[in-house]
Amino acid sequence: MKKLLLLALLIVPMVCFAQKNEANKLIESGIQKVFDDKFDEALIDFNQALEKDQKGSIKHKIYFERAQLKRREFKDFNGALKDYTSSIKFNPKYIRAYLYRGLLYERNFSDPEAAERDYRKSIAYDSECGACWMQLGYLSERLSSDEMLEATEKALKYGISFQFDGKFAPPFPLYGRLANLKLRDDDYLGAIESYQRLIDNYQEFDSDGDGEMDETAYLDGAYESISRIQYYVFNDSEKALENINKAIEINPDNKDYFTLRAEIKYKNEDIEGALEDYLTAKKTINKTYYNDIYNPSSYYPYKELHRNLDSIKLPITVNTRIEVSDILGLDTTNDQFFMAVNYNVYSKLGPKFINYKKDTLTLFNLEKRISPFYVSSDRLNEQELQYQGYDDINITDEVIYSGFIETDFFHNWNLKEYPFDTQKLEFQIGASIDTSIVRLNQSRFFKSTFSNVKGLKEGYQIDAIEFEEKFNEQTNEETFFPGVIRKAVYPVANYSIVISRSGGWLFVKLFLGSFLAFIISWIVFLIPNKEFDSRISLTVGGIFGAIGNRYFVDSTIPAVQVLTKADMINNMILALLILNVLIVIVQKNSKINFGLLEQNKFAMIFTGIAFVVLNTLIVLW
Repeated sequence: MKKLLLLALLIVPMVCFAQKNEANKLIESGIQKVFDDKFDEALIDFNQALEKDQKGSIKHKIYFERAQLKRREFKDFNGALKDYTSSIKFNPKYIRAYLYRGLLYERNFSDPEAAERDYRKSIAYDSECGACWMQLGYLSERLSSDEMLEATEKALKYGISFQFDGKFAPPFPLYGRLANLKLRDDDYLGAIESYQRLIDNYQEFDSDGDGEMDETAYLDGAYESISRIQYYVFNDSEKALENINKAIEINPDNKDYFTLRAEIKYKNEDIEGALEDYLTAKKTINKTYYNDIYNPSSYYPYKELHRNLDSIKLPITVNTRIEVSDILGLDTTNDQFFMAVNYNVYSKLGPKFINYKKDTLTLFNLEKRISPFYVSSDRLNEQELQYQGYDDINITDEVIYSGFIETDFFHNWNLKEYPFDTQKLEFQIGASIDTSIVRLNQSRFFKSTFSNVKGLKEGYQIDAIEFEEKFNEQTNEETFFPGVIRKAVYPVANYSIVISRSGGWLFVKLFLGSFLAFIISWIVFLIPNKEFDSRISLTVGGIFGAIGNRYFVDSTIPAVQVLTKADMINNMILALLILNVLIVIVQKNSKINFGLLEQNKFAMIFTGIAFVVLNTLIVLW
């Protein structure tokens, strides 16, 4: 029994050692796969390493490496936070976990208070941790300028080892930080001196530990900052131009650099050079770098609305509805008419939104953001959009806004099908915010209506109200995210009020004169050929009657530059009248023979059928 116990005591440590050794190999394999961009495989290695390390002797390292992978590559910030915390749980003095969890709190959760706690905790365990002092020196939300300056100087003193392996990174970024802090205190000469030290000490380095040299914009940024101080503070255009030229030579993909150089050249009376740089700046999109930080208030819509931290899902959909109550003066001879419309807006968000910082935003105050499009006139009567709250019978769980407008609107008549035309009167509601934030739709529950329309002329009727979301591109460019610069696009709820007319009766009214003129010229074939004078007088009279009727039709519609169905019918009737005249003349002339058309009966049948068929084809076409 004692031998068995002794054997067990020997085997268990050996198994644990073997498992720990295997876990270490999996960590090293996972780290290498991260460098090789095999992130999914690296995650599998880290997961297996956690299973192998049953004793938990290196679990803090495994959780840390997995947290780094989740934060950097998978953007799984919540998962990374759990792993950093687990790493600290297994080793409460693991400085790297405190440092990078603080970085996560600061950059991705916008929680500077938690970040400061972690930075100070890491410094408490290692007062000579330069990387810890450096991050603390950047925490402007919590520290004063003097405190940040002191922290940055200590970081310079102790040096920065991002991998905590004794290999120190170049110190030049810290000189840039010192320069920025000195600018805050209006120490411009001290700032230029620090920027120059950055330039003198600059060298490429792997700042994020992924095995590759990083582009960080430190060098060209230093030249640009010196240029700004020389131009705006010391009014030295010559030195400012010299330094901004160096910045552009290093990085020609920064619109701010070309903008500054354009200003300098313009002041120096170099108008052509300034214009060239201005045009270059217009089409240049700034580079983005791994260490760019997303600050919501710096990007459209320039509010503390964080797309990752806030619960809201963007874009939100706002539903709309209209009720047409009056249409006056709608007539083909006038491109202006009077219309009264009630409109409603429905949203699942109230007018105020509480963001991740517990601040109240008025971003979705739709009373100020949404309004109809109209042209002001002396008949304008408007009630702007007002918040009404929820319906007393709340089915859709949407808050309601309502507005009203009556004024003159303009309509461009489409008369190609006249008098069987259908017109679409447009009423538009626009939102003054980009489509990445808000989209407009028609309400599926609250339908647009037109049942109580007054004032519409007899002969017109509303068939339907159609909806289409349209878009208005703005003139100015906005920055939506680091490197994403474009013109804002506003959504528009476009309602088309489809109006038709009683085309059958109007058809008879418009063309009765022409039809009678044709009938008069048609019945000449009942008159004997020897009565030539009577026959020719009637057919020519029919032509004048049709011409007169054409002027009558033209007077009912505006001057248009398209061929309408009314034009085609008039022209067709005139052509048949001329044909009748020609047949009458040929029948009198013995030298010309029209064959069967020489017979009045056949001529009458032929032109009658032609009249009916051609009219039908034109109407149905």
